[in-house]
Amino acid sequence: GGIYVLTLLDKYAAGTSILFGVLIEAIGVSWFYGVDRFSEDIERMMGFKPGLYWRLCWKFVSPAFLLFVVIASTLTSGGLKYDDYTFPYWANLLGWGVAMSSILFVPFYAIYKFFSVPGTFKEVCMQACL
Repeated sequence: GGIYVLTLLDKYAAGTSILFGVLIEAIGVSWFYGVDRFSEDIERMMGFKPGLYWRLCWKFVSPAFLLFVVIASTLTSGGLKYDDYTFPYWANLLGWGVAMSSILFVPFYAIYKFFSVPGTFKEVCMQACL
């Protein structure tokens, strides 16, 4: 039964979950940390500042493309199959449970961070983004 478990984890734990993690990382670096600060860090390391093309890609193109891929992979996900064997419905639910176990930690932590920081609503928003 190992190949069935491998197929299940390959489909649900490796695909959409990793893409979602990369999407959150791209948004975090480009929007919260800032493309300008990131470009200055690269300039300190490499000796030159990245061009406008790269900064636009980091800020707009990459997050939009990753969001599209995550949504498309979620919506077009069909039932799981291995050769002629079609996995039962509960196995697909188990797979989505595995995928959601890593995806849901991002909004859960954001909500936790939002409510654990003292201050007014505006101060909490500013502190949570830093």
